[in-house]
Amino acid sequence: MKDARDAWPYANEAGQEETVVCDVLVLGGGLSGCFAAIAAARQGQKVVLVEKGSGGTKRRRRNRI
Repeated sequence: MKDARDAWPYANEAGQEETVVCDVLVLGGGLSGCFAAIAAARQGQKVVLVEKGSGGTKRRRRNRI
């Protein structure tokens, strides 16, 4: 059984949808993903960066550069 300290601290929002319009969608917020997002934003592109596991609460926390 999982310990409460290991539980995901955010509420589950399964089944909710949101439409996001962008020029560049970057999947992964690691070093390469961040670099790609910054490079595209510097070129005037509208960028959305999403991280693994972002099907719920991170959707609201995504970084729009």
